[in-house]
Amino acid sequence: MEDIVRLNEIDQDVLLALLNKDKLGIRELEEEIKKVSKQRSPNAISKSVDKLLKIGLVNEEKEEKPPRGKRLIYLTDKGKEVARHLKSIYDLIGKSE
Repeated sequence: MEDIVRLNEIDQDVLLALLNKDKLGIRELEEEIKKVSKQRSPNAISKSVDKLLKIGLVNEEKEEKPPRGKRLIYLTDKGKEVARHLKSIYDLIGKSE
């Protein structure tokens, strides 16, 4: 899980927010992250998504329905695996406190 080492806090937030979701736009991703973590700006989330795209943990597609061009983000198989590992680490830390 060498990818986990390269992930900062916002990257981890993005992966965990997408773990049990199908596809989310940046605004929806921001709302999901806000439920469990600090508030993140859409710009910071977009930068994180770009990074996660480059390392193959998320994928994106453009929405077909209006408003066209909306960026939909979802986990790749590798991203799901990393997110599940992150969640289990977070669960362990939470239980140990």
